[in-house]
Amino acid sequence: MLMVILGGVGSLAGAVLGAFSFVLLAEWFSTLTRHWQLLMGGFIIVAVALLPRGLVSLPSVLRHGRRGRRNGDAGTGTDEAPGNADGQRRNTEAA
Repeated sequence: MLMVILGGVGSLAGAVLGAFSFVLLAEWFSTLTRHWQLLMGGFIIVAVALLPRGLVSLPSVLRHGRRGRRNGDAGTGTDEAPGNADGQRRNTEAA
């Protein structure tokens, strides 16, 4: 399950990337210290905090940056006010 979360839920590429990176990091961290699980846990926490859609989203994050992606915003690039399709607010007051 950690491999899927690390790579990205919802795509086969995310699961494969997560499995590959998990095994690669586990091997590398185990050469550094006996407590490699602590390093792996820290890496997963940082990765999930910075890349909530997984490692598979890393290219798009690097390409577009993290601008405008607050509070669960999908980064659609629209900063329009709520209203009709033209972005104009509707008058809800009685005339």
